[in-house]
Amino acid sequence: MIQLSDDLIFSSGGNRLCFVSPLNRKRCLKLLRPDRTPEVRRSEKSFPSNLRPLSFFDENLSEQVRLNFLFNRFPPAITKHLPRSYGIVQTSRGLAHETDLIRDKNGSIAQSLEQYIWDNGLNEPAKSAIDAFFQDWAKAPPQTRDLIPHNMVLSFSSEPAEIMLIDGLGRMPLIPSLKGTRMSQTRLLKRRKNFDERIQRILGRINRKEAPNERITGINRSL
Repeated sequence: MIQLSDDLIFSSGGNRLCFVSPLNRKRCLKLLRPDRTPEVRRSEKSFPSNLRPLSFFDENLSEQVRLNFLFNRFPPAITKHLPRSYGIVQTSRGLAHETDLIRDKNGSIAQSLEQYIWDNGLNEPAKSAIDAFFQDWAKAPPQTRDLIPHNMVLSFSSEPAEIMLIDGLGRMPLIPSLKGTRMSQTRLLKRRKNFDERIQRILGRINRKEAPNERITGINRSL
């Protein structure tokens, strides 16, 4: 069993807490928040969604299955932008999904793309990494949720910097025959348009000198 303590938490999302693994600082342990268990999430749904099995509402399990599928079925142009899954592991605080923890060359935990833009603006490293990501993604775009800047990190582990998609991968299709279906280029173009609009909203808030939200300021990159 892996022993976890609060001082290992480096980020908190809408449904999960993220810990640096005490056994390997290059691994992340994602735990479901006590207030966002599958039971709680299912109870918030109305009929007929509330009839789905609890496993459907387990974000860790969904992410593990999805990542394994993507690494098994999609080309390196896609998987190079994804963390690997190392399975569900037992910790002192319950089951966790163990994945790669993306770090920069200096050892710091990589910033989310949104956080990086807040700190540095939409500079050339960020622009180049975004363009390279979408060029790769267009080669075999998997079905995912919207591509959102706070679900991406900008990794400076090597040059040039690369975008890694660490959340928002979506669930496996419920109909087996749809497994592996790729996103159409038309839909990908729409996703890119929505992504660019989100970037412009961030830049607008920066220009208006509005403070970033808690998701950005709450990340501890020094662990």
